[in-house]
Amino acid sequence: PETMNKLQDAIVEIETFFDGNVRKYILEKQKEWDTYVNDFDYVGEWDATKKFKKHNLITYQGALYIVTKDVVADRQHTPDNDSDHYRRASSKGDKGDIGLNAIFKGEWNGATSYKAGDAVSVREGQSWRPLDLVFITKKDNQGQKPTIGAASDYWFPYHNLIVVPKEYANYKFHPDIHRIQIVD
Repeated sequence: PETMNKLQDAIVEIETFFDGNVRKYILEKQKEWDTYVNDFDYVGEWDATKKFKKHNLITYQGALYIVTKDVVADRQHTPDNDSDHYRRASSKGDKGDIGLNAIFKGEWNGATSYKAGDAVSVREGQSWRPLDLVFITKKDNQGQKPTIGAASDYWFPYHNLIVVPKEYANYKFHPDIHRIQIVD
């Protein structure tokens, strides 16, 4: 019992230390950080006729800048050539690929009319070990079944990677699909 009481007292002391010191320290640092972050303020596009304060966020020629010191803007000291007052935070990147906002319509059905952007699942192979893949329509169609084994003018695979069992070692896959074969 004495050993257990000492262990319990030690645990209580550790909890008290963490609650009174570590937790308190973390909460103080959180308040400090919140104050620092709240000082950042997006004020819009850079303008040579304005005054900017430290921590203002501005845009100039498609890039985002942070003002590092209070500054009165002028045409000779633009954000891209005045590193004493401005730091580039980010640049506009290249336009990315179009996102896939596909609407999943369930398993493919030959009687259903599909619109560009619809998604369907296709199942091929043995019923006890089928291959399932999702395809997205390129253009409106009806009765044009997507296949795992061939390219189509109407469909493209949502994922280009499939994991297959060894029974599909000689199976001819869609040219856009890469496979990983399971070897037992």
